[in-house]
Amino acid sequence: MSVPAGADLAEPVVLRLHGTDADAVAWGSLLVEVGANARATVVVEHSGSATYGSHVSVVAGDGAHVDFVSVQNWADDAVHGGHLAIRVGRDAVVRGIVATLNGAAVRLVQTVDYDGPGGDAELIGAYLAETGQHIEHRILVPSIIATVVAYAVFAAITGCGVLIPSPPPHVRTDSPDPHPGRSPILCGCPSRP
Repeated sequence: MSVPAGADLAEPVVLRLHGTDADAVAWGSLLVEVGANARATVVVEHSGSATYGSHVSVVAGDGAHVDFVSVQNWADDAVHGGHLAIRVGRDAVVRGIVATLNGAAVRLVQTVDYDGPGGDAELIGAYLAETGQHIEHRILVPSIIATVVAYAVFAAITGCGVLIPSPPPHVRTDSPDPHPGRSPILCGCPSRP
């Protein structure tokens, strides 16, 4: 899907992906392009039964403002492995929000790359996991541009009743912390023998 340069979408664009059979493997690829100086909110909702491998690319043009939301509310038998690749243009702002509410196994990896200085990426995520589910969110921001901002916060609410801090997401940048005093954190259930 494409948002033209300079456009300002007043309403979110919602894409609904619904699986009907967890025994059949499905592959999906989605490209979201938001042109220079455009504003858009894009929501992708996953539901139903599926064994699904996905690749989503979000490309924010120079000066664009993009809120991208991915919701995984699969059926109990669904398996989803996916990659969300975000490319931030010069002086663009991208907020990536990922929430996993259900599924047998959901493993998502997010990466952020920058096309120029002044880019700002904020990654926010949460998941709910019950006993027997495998839910995992990972992020990687390998920027080496000194004038970009990257910040990530992820949390888990698990059936084990506790939140245990784990190592933070891998964010490598030489830019100043836009939220001093707040540390990125990844939480999860302690491992069981």
